[in-house]
Parts: sequence; structure tokens; C-alpha cells
Amino acid sequence: MFARLPIFLLLSPFALVFLYAAWHEIGRFKREGMSSYGLSYDPETDSTYITAQAPDDTPDTTQDKPAPPQT
Repeated sequence: MFARLPIFLLLSPFALVFLYAAWHEIGRFKREGMSSYGLSYDPETDSTYITAQAPDDTPDTTQDKPAPPQT
């Protein structure tokens, strides 16, 4: 029984964070409905972050496409 206590003390913060995140996301889902997440770029801070995107927001895939062949 003594060996279980340190394991419980080490894992309990992670379990609490996971439960809080799940509770927060369920509350957001009830308020706003389904959401699509994506990576957004902020030019002011020159960084990216994950955010909920609008339904009409489509990712920019022009960088992934090769240039058309020269004829």
C-alpha cells in the first residue's frame, strides 16, 4: 500500500488537469456547439497558436501545391 501513495501523488495533478480540460470543453460545446480547431498565425507576435476557426474558414493550401508546368 505504501508504494501506491507516491504513484497516486505523482499522477493526480495530470488527472486533475485532464478532467478540468474535459469539463471546460464540454461546457464550451454546450454553449457554442461543435467547433473546428486549427493553427493560426499572429504577425504582431510572430507566433502561431491553436484556435477555434469559423465554419467558413478554409486553410490556405496554396503553399502545398506545386507550380503549374511551363508549356
